Amino acid sequence: MADRPNLPYTDAVIHEIQRMGNIVPLNGLRVAAKDTTLGGYFIPKGTSVMPMLTSVLFDKTEWETPDTFNPGHFLDAKGKFVKKEAFLPFSAGTAHSFL
Repeated sequence: MADRPNLPYTDAVIHEIQRMGNIVPLNGLRVAAKDTTLGGYFIPKGTSVMPMLTSVLFDKTEWETPDTFNPGHFLDAKGKFVKKEAFLPFSAGTAHSFL
């Protein structure tokens, strides 16, 4: 772990494997913690929601080549590792709340 900052490409490859692996595509059921609006839709507090992680992990607006294995998704122009907000390989929100 001490070498991780010195291995940006390795870190990027691991993250890209997790992104492409998409092992929990539908995730678990969550409950909206507060009234919110998402994508123009009103979601009242207490509403059950099920995040579909596939929609984020393969979103064409978030990833340059979403359907291709590309560690460059996690590297900046200088080759440094960058973790993207759209990287949600295992979960969205906590077990008790979402949004």
